[in-house]
Amino acid sequence: MTMVNDKVGLMVVDKAGEAQLVREGRYWHAAASPDGTRIVADDFEGRLWRVTTATGDVRLLATGLRDTVRVHPHPSFDRQGHFVQFHSGRTHETVALIDLRHGP
Repeated sequence: MTMVNDKVGLMVVDKAGEAQLVREGRYWHAAASPDGTRIVADDFEGRLWRVTTATGDVRLLATGLRDTVRVHPHPSFDRQGHFVQFHSGRTHETVALIDLRHGP
């Protein structure tokens, strides 16, 4: 399970309740990939991040999501972990996808 601790950063919690800090920082919402190897998170600046749970390495996936519309994307992965899906808020209930199969 992935958890955001707003005072610390992104944490992974196992079934026994043991928590491990994966990445420090201020994030808003987060979701783990189905295999638990990656986390996708949004922050307060309108950016989406992909974090590798084993190393804490971070990669910027998208930015500018809060420039024109006050939206938080609520990012998540599809069931296979191939796509990041999120609410862009640009037009009504728009859902956007980022294909991770050939890139980040």
